[in-house]
Amino acid sequence: MNQTSATKNAHGASWLNYPELDGQAQVAHLGRGLSIKSTQWKVNGNLHIRNVRFHPGLRLVFLLSGYEHLRIGNSKIEEKITDSPVGIWLPVGDKSMGEKFFVREENQDEFILFISQERLDLIAENIYSLPPWFGTKAQNHLAIQKFQVTSQMLHLIKTFRETSNVNPLMNRLEHEALALHLFQDVCHDLSAAYDKRIFVKHEAKAKVDDLVLLLKSGKADNWSLKEMAQFCKTNVTSLQRHFQQIHGTSIWHYLRKVKLQRAHRILLLGGTVSQAADEAGYQHLESFTKAFKQFYGCTPREVKHLRWV
Repeated sequence: MNQTSATKNAHGASWLNYPELDGQAQVAHLGRGLSIKSTQWKVNGNLHIRNVRFHPGLRLVFLLSGYEHLRIGNSKIEEKITDSPVGIWLPVGDKSMGEKFFVREENQDEFILFISQERLDLIAENIYSLPPWFGTKAQNHLAIQKFQVTSQMLHLIKTFRETSNVNPLMNRLEHEALALHLFQDVCHDLSAAYDKRIFVKHEAKAKVDDLVLLLKSGKADNWSLKEMAQFCKTNVTSLQRHFQQIHGTSIWHYLRKVKLQRAHRILLLGGTVSQAADEAGYQHLESFTKAFKQFYGCTPREVKHLRWV
């Protein structure tokens, strides 16, 4: 690939010579809807590039070193490499305007793989069960995700930068194969991360369901949160968070509701108010009556009266 500091990016926008940037930019168009841009800049001064046009398509941004400060529409990306490279899955579903910033002395090494929506459609053709994160349709527009840049990905990028076959056809084929391999690796990692999240979500729901059955049984009326978490084979923090997410209330509020429901059932079956209060865990009838009325809109004695009407 030709190396220059004045080139056009892989999306058609002009890149001019900026005195603040010193280095090289490599661009390769690899066939229908597939291209890359590789830049290695020494940043000599702060630079703010306005009115950058972003055409629809998927961008896989590999920030290998330096600083990335980018704005597209209302979305911002700010990354500074300290320990390891960062990967950014950046789907753009519609024409968007943005800005790019360079920070003095934050020398930047970046590799970007661009895949058009048309190419993505070809890849996904006749696949009827795509993961929700795939593609650049309206629901995915600027749904930015990070992914881990693996040693395999770094090897592919290094090979891409160093490959220069004298045969133009072979050069194109080698570069396209490397680009697609890189895309495959990213999709594999995102799929694995998504599957893990789904598994954790299902696993968390199963634990919460186990707790609900326990609470309804009455066996855990006097248990602590720690005992409940041990029963569900998890920790207190996770159990509370997942319970809140699924039921929209805390464990204690849910248990209070369950106890009052049990008390209501006792009253309907002819039990006394004292028996109902005891079932609900209240030692004082006044407190029980107040809580019962807040929940049911009537007093326990009114429930007993309604039973005989």
